[in-house]
Amino acid sequence: FLKDDTLLFLLDKQQKTLFIFSENGKFIRKLDKAGGGEGEYITTTSFCINPNTKMIHILDDMQQIILQYTYELKFIKKLQSESEDIIRSVGMLPNGNYMFFTPDQMPRGRDGVWEVDTLGNFVRQFRKVDTEHKLVFIPFPYYSNLEGITSFYDGFTNEIFSIENGELLKKYYFNLKQKLPDKFLSKMDGVNHEGTDIYYMNNRIAETQNHYYLRFRSTKLGDVNVFFEKNTKKVLIVDLLENDIDGSQPPINFFSYNKQSMLSVVWNDNSD
Repeated sequence: FLKDDTLLFLLDKQQKTLFIFSENGKFIRKLDKAGGGEGEYITTTSFCINPNTKMIHILDDMQQIILQYTYELKFIKKLQSESEDIIRSVGMLPNGNYMFFTPDQMPRGRDGVWEVDTLGNFVRQFRKVDTEHKLVFIPFPYYSNLEGITSFYDGFTNEIFSIENGELLKKYYFNLKQKLPDKFLSKMDGVNHEGTDIYYMNNRIAETQNHYYLRFRSTKLGDVNVFFEKNTKKVLIVDLLENDIDGSQPPINFFSYNKQSMLSVVWNDNSD
């Protein structure tokens, strides 16, 4: 989910479709270009928008391409990546360059958070994954974007970083959950292929002007939801967030929405 002024952009990965709505929920149009032809994608791994140019950028990691469309969904061009980097998510920096995320262990290519220009050229590495603390554990969303400032959480150092004016800044340090023991990091997917077992790793981030939301997941113990007040550094930890819309499933994903609020995704019991 992303927001620009009064437009809401929601990516449905299962349908490989990007929906555009007005701020009051009115459907405007949808990007549905699954295929192998010009201006089409095989997967919709991630997307970002450029509020300055009014462009949408769809990441197709299977073809290692980024497809660019106008807000009116006219196809503009394709950026082909020739590197071996595996990209989990793509963001947009204020200068118009891309920000790539691969926050887990990969057998090849770059990992961490790095910047690439509009021609696909590597610019710089913002953050690397600690080579001794790698585990395949895929969060979503990888980052928050509030008024042009991107923040992300490093699950191994318990720190939140932001990228402001092209510089990486360490904003907050947490000591919320025990670190994953080193024995879990000898295999890419944890000890005995059990993921994190009883231990927790972060797999969600969103924010408002005053709060961060972080969700931590244990393979065996489930989720813990953390709300962190930026000014006072007070922490509220809850095991379960209620869905008070229809009383069905609890919220799944959280996204930054505006200064005052976040947006959550709720799935119905009937999955329709």
